[in-house]
Amino acid sequence: MKRIGIVSDSHGMRGMLEQSLIKLEAGAPLDALIHCGDGGSDAKYLAGNILQTVIVRGNCDGWGCDYEDDMLVNIGGVSIFVTHGHRYGVKSGLDTLASAAAANVTDRCAEKKSREGEYHE
Repeated sequence: MKRIGIVSDSHGMRGMLEQSLIKLEAGAPLDALIHCGDGGSDAKYLAGNILQTVIVRGNCDGWGCDYEDDMLVNIGGVSIFVTHGHRYGVKSGLDTLASAAAANVTDRCAEKKSREGEYHE
């Protein structure tokens, strides 16, 4: 089983994020680190030996950063929809986010099958 650390909103506080990573890796090293925005450069700086690092843009990361708003990643055979949440109104509920995640997984599965010649309409 893969060990995945998920963090968010570090806002330049690398020391605090570093302490979180130390706690997350107490049992064993992480296989992947997911940073859900607002301080992705912190995660990039501290990723070190973590095999896979996934970073998305948060509402405070600014439009000049090179992170995607959302990503669908596969870690250890599990598809994970990674987002900060601000584009889906998560402060008001999770329905929009759940719909986007479901649609994203369905679209990506159909796209993959199409590339592999397994998808037919």
